[in-house]
Amino acid sequence: MQMSVLLVDDEEEFVTTLAERLELREMAVSVATSAEKAIRIVDAERPQVVVADVKMPGMGGLDLLRVIKASYPGIQVILLTG
Repeated sequence: MQMSVLLVDDEEEFVTTLAERLELREMAVSVATSAEKAIRIVDAERPQVVVADVKMPGMGGLDLLRVIKASYPGIQVILLTG
């Protein structure tokens, strides 16, 4: 079974490059450039892992973590800082 990963960062070039690298390792990867978009993807796709930037415009990674864990406690969340 493929691991499913959601990458969340407002720096589009970063998430696109990282997504390409993970896909080469046969992971199913989705990308969001905002926490709000990430929530919609989590609701629709239920990824196994979310990798999110702590600092983003609007809702940041810590807020995203709280929202995900409230609804989907089994999803693993990794927070990154610049």
